[in-house]
Amino acid sequence: MSRHISVFNRLRIGSAIVLATMLLAIMYRGDFFSRGFFNLYGECYRWIPSLVALHVVSDTAIGFAYLFISIVLFISLRLLHLPFQSVFIAFGAFSICCTVTHFIEVITTLWVPLYWFAGSLKLLTAIVSVWTALLLPPLIPKVRDTLADAKLAQEQSREIAERDEQYTALANAMPLLVLTGNARGRVNFFNTMWKSYTGCNAQELLEGLRKGSFTHPDDYHRVGADWQLQTQQGNAFEYELRIKRYDGAYRWHLIHMTPIYERDGMTRQWIGTGTDIHKQKRNEQTLRENQLRQDTFLTMVSHELKTPLTSIQLLVSFLRNEITSSKYERALATIENQLQRIIQLVNDLLDMSRIKAGQLSFIFASCDAIAIAREAIARVQVSSETHKLIVVCGTTAPVYADPDRLAQVMINLLTNAIKYSPEADHVDIRVTVNEHSFQFAVQDSGIGMSQEAQTHIFEQYYRNIEASHQKYAGLGIGLYTASEIVKCHHGEIWVASDEGQGSTFTFSLPLEKRDNASRA
Repeated sequence: MSRHISVFNRLRIGSAIVLATMLLAIMYRGDFFSRGFFNLYGECYRWIPSLVALHVVSDTAIGFAYLFISIVLFISLRLLHLPFQSVFIAFGAFSICCTVTHFIEVITTLWVPLYWFAGSLKLLTAIVSVWTALLLPPLIPKVRDTLADAKLAQEQSREIAERDEQYTALANAMPLLVLTGNARGRVNFFNTMWKSYTGCNAQELLEGLRKGSFTHPDDYHRVGADWQLQTQQGNAFEYELRIKRYDGAYRWHLIHMTPIYERDGMTRQWIGTGTDIHKQKRNEQTLRENQLRQDTFLTMVSHELKTPLTSIQLLVSFLRNEITSSKYERALATIENQLQRIIQLVNDLLDMSRIKAGQLSFIFASCDAIAIAREAIARVQVSSETHKLIVVCGTTAPVYADPDRLAQVMINLLTNAIKYSPEADHVDIRVTVNEHSFQFAVQDSGIGMSQEAQTHIFEQYYRNIEASHQKYAGLGIGLYTASEIVKCHHGEIWVASDEGQGSTFTFSLPLEKRDNASRA
């Protein structure tokens, strides 16, 4: 654009120089237009020098002005791609005709009487003038629409600029690290929080963000390739990264990147935020360490308790065989039952610690789930004097499972049903087999549970609030262990319940065999 303006300036200067030269010549020589210098055709103006000068200078100036206008229009059409080109072409033709007409006027005034040629040229100029004039009325609504569009575009540009200022102010006001990038993820904006956090100026910060200099080397190598893949695919993603602070310390941040799409679905830009989660990560690490110490302690205590409990159990069995008195036999039976509960609790604690350590052992084999269910029901029925276990059972259900662990899950569900329905006298059990799976369901008539409790009932240490208020014994370990065992068998476990209406716990296992790679 500046090159085009310089061309127009040179044309203006050249025209001004020509006109100035003519005026200087007139001022320098007053008889420039006298009879002796030109021919007799000056008689038309009675050889009045001032009158001749008036016509010659005026026609020359007008001719150069039209010539300048023609050149400007030609350059504009070639270089600026202006709208309404037909009108500009008409104006250009009109200007050229006017240029020649006025120059011919000068010639016919002073030197050669080309009256017919001058008249023909004026006729052509008149035709072009009328043509140009006819093109102007239809142009008015187009110009009006163009001006309206230009005004609308200007308003939209102003609104966009104001919106950008608002977004920038909003980003700078946020207590987060905010950045934006182009479609390829290349950073092109960052808020002031980045400057205060890193202590770098704008240029250093921009280069560092593009090169990943502020990201911890381990994290950069960990997520670098996937970061590029996600930006290429245009998917939102987030990572936990350590970002270097102004003092050289790395702090954990949750980086979330969100794409902004064009109408055609292509990514236009990226918006990223960084939330400082260093305290949270440190607290999580502390919790993990405390949990590890707690699990280690429970494992040690469980192992220490198991040996004396086993000895006591053997001693109680010996005494039951030696003592025949019914009085002592009932006491020993009570001791044995309570001892069995303690042993089960210790086993549950050991299983829980093994689950968390990923060391819960399984011995998978092809077995009949129906037979295992009947045996587990029989074992629980023997120890229960208050509830009758009513069974609806199928024939056979071949599964690939650990029989002892499968029986452990069934016994846990049965004993819970008895414990949480003390007012009832029975527990319903449905053992079904369909084309693809085996299902074991236990229905009690106990206290039931809320919908909220059902979403957490299989979590570690979770206990139903109603059960806690009514002081039912338990630590919230059994169902957690049962659910983990079922998961390791590629099965599912769930509960259906209403408060005060009892609960139905169900688990299912697939019938098809699992190879040895499934072992935990």
